Amino acid sequence: MLPDDLGLDDAPSSAEMAIDWQRYPRAVLRRWWLVLLSVVIATVSAGLYTSRQPKLFKSAVSIIIDLRTPQVLTGVQDVYEVSARGWTPGNFFQTEFEVMRSRSVAGSAADALNLLYDDKRNGLGDISDPAARAKRLETLDPADLVLGKYTIEPDKDSNVVRIAVVDEDPRFTADLANAVAAAYLDANLDKRVDNTRDASDWLKKQHEDLRSKLSASEDGLLKFMADNNVLNASIQSQLDEVTQRLSAFNGQLATEEAGRIREVLNVQALEQVRADASLIDTLPEIQNAGVVNELKTRLIEVRGQEMELSARYLPDHPKMKLIAEQKATLQVDLEREVQALLTSMERVKNSRQTSIDGLKAALAEERAKEARLNKLLIDYERMKRERDTDAKLFDMVTSRIKEAGLTGTQPFNNVRILDRAIQPKAPFKPNLQQALLSALIGGLIIGIAIALLLEVADSTIKSQEDLERLVDVPFLGMLPLIAIDGDKGSARGELQVIRERDLFLLKNPHSAVAECARFIRTNLMFMSPDRPLRTLVVTSPSPQEGKSTTAVTTAITMAQAGSRTLIVDTDMRKPRLHRVFGIDGDLGISTVLLGETTIEQAVQRTEVPNLDILACGARPPNPSEILLSEKFRALVVELSKRYDRVIFDAPPLGPVTDPAILGTLVDGVVVVVKCQKTSKQSVKHAVRALKDANARLFGVILNDVDVTAKRYSGVYYAYYHKYGGYYGDDAEKAPARAAE
Repeated sequence: MLPDDLGLDDAPSSAEMAIDWQRYPRAVLRRWWLVLLSVVIATVSAGLYTSRQPKLFKSAVSIIIDLRTPQVLTGVQDVYEVSARGWTPGNFFQTEFEVMRSRSVAGSAADALNLLYDDKRNGLGDISDPAARAKRLETLDPADLVLGKYTIEPDKDSNVVRIAVVDEDPRFTADLANAVAAAYLDANLDKRVDNTRDASDWLKKQHEDLRSKLSASEDGLLKFMADNNVLNASIQSQLDEVTQRLSAFNGQLATEEAGRIREVLNVQALEQVRADASLIDTLPEIQNAGVVNELKTRLIEVRGQEMELSARYLPDHPKMKLIAEQKATLQVDLEREVQALLTSMERVKNSRQTSIDGLKAALAEERAKEARLNKLLIDYERMKRERDTDAKLFDMVTSRIKEAGLTGTQPFNNVRILDRAIQPKAPFKPNLQQALLSALIGGLIIGIAIALLLEVADSTIKSQEDLERLVDVPFLGMLPLIAIDGDKGSARGELQVIRERDLFLLKNPHSAVAECARFIRTNLMFMSPDRPLRTLVVTSPSPQEGKSTTAVTTAITMAQAGSRTLIVDTDMRKPRLHRVFGIDGDLGISTVLLGETTIEQAVQRTEVPNLDILACGARPPNPSEILLSEKFRALVVELSKRYDRVIFDAPPLGPVTDPAILGTLVDGVVVVVKCQKTSKQSVKHAVRALKDANARLFGVILNDVDVTAKRYSGVYYAYYHKYGGYYGDDAEKAPARAAE
C-alpha cells in the first residue's frame, strides 16, 4: 500500500467495498450459461413429461353443512342433535369429512352408479367365463371401486364443502361426485331418523317404568297419611300448635318457678317468726294483712290505756283487770290471724309446687308430641319428594315422546347441495402452461443454486479484498490480463506469445498494464523509505501464475524510471528469461559460480534501455545447494553494488524452497497471485513459508485481472481515478518524480 505522505487513503473506496456485496449476483451473471442450461433442461423435460401424461378431468359438487337442522317447531328440541354440545366446530366438521370418506357412503354411491357391474370400472372386462365372473363378483366390495377416487375440499372461511372427483372420463367425474353427495345426504338423514326412532323406543320403555314408579310412590304416600291419621297439610299445622303450647307452658313454668322461690323464702321467714315473735312485723305479708294490722292497732291502743290506768290504779283494780283481759284477747286473736296467714302461705307454696309439676308433665307430653310430628313430617316430605320427582320425570318423558314423534317425521336435513357437479369440458391435468412455468422457475432456482455453490466452492483468490482478509501483508497492486493472440500449435508460436506478453509494456506504454505496473513500482519504492530498495525476489505460490511476466514488467518499469536495473533468472529448474529477451542461454549464474565466465561476460544487454539480464545458464542438478553457497551470496552482494535495482525471478514457493532461501539474501520478496487461479490455501502456505524463513515480505500482486469484466471494472477504475494524477500524458516522467 502507499504511505500516507502521498495523500492516498488506505481504506477501500465505496466502489471497492461494493464488490463484496455484489459477489454472489455477479457469480450468477458470470455463470449465466449454466443458469440458462438448467432452465432449458427443466422446461424441455417438463414439457415432454407433461405431454405424455394422460388427460384428467375434475368435477366437484358443493354442499353446505349447517351445525343444526332447521327448527320448524318453535320450542320443540330434536331428540338427535346434529352438533352435539361440547363439540368444537373443527371436531364436528372433521367428523363429517370422515363420514364422507367412509365405506358406507362410498358403497352407496357405487351402488347408485351400478359400478359393480360396469366392466370398465370393476376390472372384470378381461374375464369372459361367466362362472369366473360370478365368483369374482362375490369377492368385490362396491366401496373399493369408489374409495380413493374422490377428495374432500373444505372451504376454511365458510361451511361449504366440495366433493371433487378426478378421472379420465369427464362424465364419470360429475356422476360420481353427485352420487357421493347424494349418498352422504341420505346417510345423514337416515342417521337422524334412526337415532330418533331408537331414542323414541328408549323413551317409551322409560315412560312405562316411570308410570309404575309414580303409581307406587303415590300409593305409598297415601298409605303413610292413612296409617298416621294425618292430612296433607295437618302435620305442619299440628306441629305449629305444639310449638305454641310449648312456648306458653315454658312461660307459665318460669312464672311458677319464680313464685315458688318467693314462697319458699316467705315460708322460711315465717319459720323464723315462729321462733321469734318479735320479727312478725318484718314480713311484708303481715304488714299488708288488713285484719292483722287492725288487731295490732287495737292492741296498741289497749296497751296505751293500760299504761294510763296503771298510773292511777293498782293491778287488782277492776279496770286494770278489764284492760288486761282485753289485751289478752287481742293477743290471742293476733296470734290466731298470724297462724292462719302462715298456714295459708304453706298451702300456697304447696299448691305452686303442684302447678309446677303439672306444667313439667305437660311440657314433656308436648315435647314427645313434637318429636313424633317432626319424624312424621320428615318421612312425609321424603315420600312427597319422591312422588314429585317421579311425576316430573314422567311428565318430561311424556313430553319428549310427543316431541320425538313430531321431529321424527320431519324430512329436514342439516346438509344441502349448493351446486351440483357438471361434466367438465377441459382437462384438469396435465396443465402444460403451469408445468412449464413451474419448470422454468425450478430450473432458474436450481441453476442459481448451482452457480452459487460453485462460487462458494471456488477457493481461488478473486479480488484485493480476498487477499487482505486472507493474509496480513500489504497489497502492492494488480496487473490486468494481457490477451495475446498467437499460434499455440507450435513451439515458435508459444515463444512468440510469451515474448509479446512479457514485453507488452514496451509496445504499450500508455495501456492499463503500464499504468498498473508503474503503480506497483511506486509502491515498492516506498516500502523502504529509510533504505533504498536494491534487491527484490519475485515469486508465486504455484506454477503458471505469472511471476516471470511480473518480474519482467517490474524490471522494465524500474529501468524506464532511470534506474540501472538487472533481472536475474534464478528459476534454475525452468528458466525462460533468455528466450523472452532472445539472448544466449548458455551464459549465466551457473557459469559465473563455476568460474567459467566473469560477471561482465555473463551479464547481457536487452533492448530495454537501463535493463540488463543475467540468465540462468546451464541447469544445475542441485539448485538449492547453489543458492545456499557462499559464492551465490557473494554474487548477490556484488550485483547489488553494480546496479541500482536487481530483480530475481525465483521459482514458485509451493514445490521448492528456493524462494525462501533467496528471500533471506535480498531486501524483500514479492508474491504474485493469479486472479481466479491461485487458491487461498496456497497463498497462506507461501506467506507462512517466507515468514518462517525470516524473509522480508514486501507484499502481494494480483495478476491477470480481467478489467473488462464487470466484476473488476469498478476496482480498476477506482485505482485509475485515485492515482490518475501520476499517469497522464507524461507517464514516463511522473514515476521518476515519485521515486525521488
